Amino acid sequence: MPATTGLVTIGMGDNAQCSYLVQTAAGAIDATPEWTVIPFSSADYTVQAEQLNDDSMTGDRNELEPRSGTVNASVSVSGKFRPECLDDIIEAAAQGTWAAKYALTGLTVTVAASGTTFTRSTGTWAEDGVAVGDMITFSGFTDEGGGEDDNNGTFQVTALNDAVLTAENATGLVDVTDASSIAATTAADYVKVGSTQRRVAWELYHSDTDEYVRIIDTEISSFSISLAPNGDVTFQLEAIGGQELDLGTDIDDPISGATYTKTSKPFYDSFNGSISLAGETGIYFSGMNPSINNQSNPIFAIGSRYPIGISHGKMVGDMSLTAYYADETIKSKYQDETSLDLTIQVKYEDEALEDTSFHEFEYPSCKITSFGRPISGSGELVDNLTVKPYKDSTLESSFRIRKFVEA
Repeated sequence: MPATTGLVTIGMGDNAQCSYLVQTAAGAIDATPEWTVIPFSSADYTVQAEQLNDDSMTGDRNELEPRSGTVNASVSVSGKFRPECLDDIIEAAAQGTWAAKYALTGLTVTVAASGTTFTRSTGTWAEDGVAVGDMITFSGFTDEGGGEDDNNGTFQVTALNDAVLTAENATGLVDVTDASSIAATTAADYVKVGSTQRRVAWELYHSDTDEYVRIIDTEISSFSISLAPNGDVTFQLEAIGGQELDLGTDIDDPISGATYTKTSKPFYDSFNGSISLAGETGIYFSGMNPSINNQSNPIFAIGSRYPIGISHGKMVGDMSLTAYYADETIKSKYQDETSLDLTIQVKYEDEALEDTSFHEFEYPSCKITSFGRPISGSGELVDNLTVKPYKDSTLESSFRIRKFVEA
């Protein structure tokens, strides 16, 4: 007889897979679910039944048997921030939809190869929403023996001057004058703060014990990323208001027709990213934590143990920043209540050091709401700041997120 150890099988965390999907309708997982797998460092799936206590006095100082009250499931996941695998979550957290910023057609454009410029015959690029840093795609140039179709491609905008757009990284351009029927579209998508609520389902699979935990009907209550000077870019998300999906005896079976999509790209790092504070230079940050907070809570009703909906407060983009102290620039902005234009970009670059993917968090108008400068007997001085974005009469959104993910 083969020897046995007599040990039972214990589930191990490193044999777990965490996946999510944005539901097409509340109440159930799609018939053929398309799960997105998140590489994660920690996950906490909690199903909690509130306890109803009987505080009646019995004379013997013992507590009477409690009963279970409302049931609420919640999910907390954290890990490295990677291209692609969190796009649906960002969309659900911002309650918006990824969409192209602009799609221009019918342009007449002159190309100067030596200057890597694209000049319009009418109008300006900025008026149509083009901005420095954009990935812009040109199409419609035709090859009539002069190689004009080499001007078709995706380039990064490095400068704008009214009708003139410069793309310093563009190579292989060909001079052409007044080419007509040219299209210019952004190769990056944007999501803005909106009001499109989405339910999110979660699945945790333990491969060593061949068991699943599935929770449906959650909503993203908060999503944040954290940047550190050592290069790590991490995320933290909270989802609330769901309920565990009862699959009876099928806990060891995947859902029929389920598919799983995994990202093959490494996580973002802050070495390749950039931070821009409009109008200021020489400010260096040692840490920052931009977030989306929906101020959400589950809603319960008499006659139901499970939440019937989610309440929503104001959507805020809380952010904490830590800057190395050099002068009083930041403090003066706090004291004068100066509006700040802040952009945070995280990138992934391939081995050739070419920009292949990025996510950019844009706060066109925000203010410092708290300021502190802790001092100790050793180490550098830093300014600790709390920043909040807001929407004024000239802004369509208090913040937005831009992405460019190369296949």
